[in-house]
Amino acid sequence: MPRRKILLVDDQQLFVECLRNTISTLAPDAFTIEVAYDVPAALRSIAQQRPAIVLMDVQLPGMNGIKAVGEIHERFPEIKILMLSAFGFDDYVRDALQNGASGYLLKDIQPEALIEELNRIGGDKIVLSKGAGSGGSTFPKWLLDLNEKERKILLYLSQGFSNQEIAEKVCLGNQTVRNYLSTIYLKMGVETRYEAILRAVSIHIEDLVDGRP
Repeated sequence: MPRRKILLVDDQQLFVECLRNTISTLAPDAFTIEVAYDVPAALRSIAQQRPAIVLMDVQLPGMNGIKAVGEIHERFPEIKILMLSAFGFDDYVRDALQNGASGYLLKDIQPEALIEELNRIGGDKIVLSKGAGSGGSTFPKWLLDLNEKERKILLYLSQGFSNQEIAEKVCLGNQTVRNYLSTIYLKMGVETRYEAILRAVSIHIEDLVDGRP
């Protein structure tokens, strides 16, 4: 049986390499694997390589992964697209499936379970991790619009850290943090630091974001 092509799309290079090694180790004869770190690179690779499966993160630079699903599905309807995310919010899952994704997996999935789902995907089958789509609709849209770095900066902001302290924690320059905060305020629909802190605290952001440096 010929090996099926998989395209891994995620901007976290360490995670991608770990995922590639996991799939290659557990299913060495089942798949060939390509990697892309953003949506434009993914679209180029899809056009050239025509993978059977695209395994794609939700939070990607330039274009949200869920929006990218629609474009990929429209241009290449035969390709199966699985979202792989740390977040299982209802809105994410619903929008991904409506845009043409064939499934939604959480990043805490066991490696053996991932291989099983990759082997089973086909036809009109929808693949969902246990816990995906459980109660996420209670979170505001602005939280879904923030990428991983923005969420972490907002977490530190809500914990009372200054811009300089945040910059040191996320290994960025002070001005870069200021730029991030401007974008965060815009996405949140607030104008002041105080308003942003209040909204972040109100949803218990510390329970949703890993605060480790």
